[in-house]
Amino acid sequence: MFDLENVIELELRTDSKYLTFFAQFNKRSVDDFINFYKKKKAGWLTHGETYLENEQRRVLKYSDLAEQKLWEIQQVKLFDAQCFWRAEQITIPQIKASYDFLYWEKVIEHCPFLSPISEEEFTLYREYILTDDANLKADPFEYSSLGWQQYNSYKSACQSDDEAELDSPGWYLFYNNMRSLNPCLQLPDLRGEKESFYRSLYLKKREEQNCENRTFEAMDTRPYFDYYQGRNFLDFISRFEKRKLIEYAKIMNYTDELNHDDELNEALSTLKNAEERVEIESTNDDWRTAVIKTANLYMKRKVYIALENVYSNYLRWLKLGIAFKPHQDEKRIDEVKSMVNSLSDTILQGRRLNNEPADFNF
Repeated sequence: MFDLENVIELELRTDSKYLTFFAQFNKRSVDDFINFYKKKKAGWLTHGETYLENEQRRVLKYSDLAEQKLWEIQQVKLFDAQCFWRAEQITIPQIKASYDFLYWEKVIEHCPFLSPISEEEFTLYREYILTDDANLKADPFEYSSLGWQQYNSYKSACQSDDEAELDSPGWYLFYNNMRSLNPCLQLPDLRGEKESFYRSLYLKKREEQNCENRTFEAMDTRPYFDYYQGRNFLDFISRFEKRKLIEYAKIMNYTDELNHDDELNEALSTLKNAEERVEIESTNDDWRTAVIKTANLYMKRKVYIALENVYSNYLRWLKLGIAFKPHQDEKRIDEVKSMVNSLSDTILQGRRLNNEPADFNF
């Protein structure tokens, strides 16, 4: 940085075009300006491209988000296809085992056995985006063990009477509530049961092999010390530390919680960068909740508007035969593909153990 500042200063003090310009001003003011300007220009040259990229991302934020959200329409159709495939009502050339649906989830843009997004499906999805249950994260499962095609989890949720267990994606619930058919509830998992049988043979055999080579140790039956739980952590401090240190710990924890309120910080950032005047939506909530609600509703409206142009582009690319680029990282796609192949192989191993052909013709 300092070398760059020196280069800039040297140019300002020696280049004739600058000398001619500065000649009309007081020398001390020119010196002050050069010291000021060389720092500014060095900063622009060093960080300008990053700032420009951030600004472009801000401008394109809702368009990019809408482009990713559009493919959720295909995710629910892929899940329906999985339900019918498991019920053995349809066959799909690209699907040999149920795990293959996990792969197509990651490359949904290239899934060849789904129909294109229709006007009716698009209109329904736009309705969903404005609902309270709409999730505006580009990847709703980024920090979750679940995914769009987790059949067993969603079937259990659909069959549960406990509303707390209904953790299916909001789009799935909205989609199924708007139509009379709910494949999760109505179709049997015939194919899944067959796969489970073969997979259980493989797992049993592997467990037997592990037992032969395992050195058994006495099980530790004492309870697990869950020190991440705030109560356990504070109990430990209160028991063993002095009062002053306890005060330090409490105030530092409290300050950290205030400074790391990601949901609030994101909401404030959204509203600060809003391109229009945004009124607070709720006056009955506390200020934090009101700010978050207002930001979420603003984002939903922006995505709702952006979706129309995104869908028009989708139809244009479809007509021209241009391939859509997957939104998932290529490394992640390769990881999932490798995992799917490994899981599918356990079924083939079970087939061999049952003296049957090592194929998926069952």
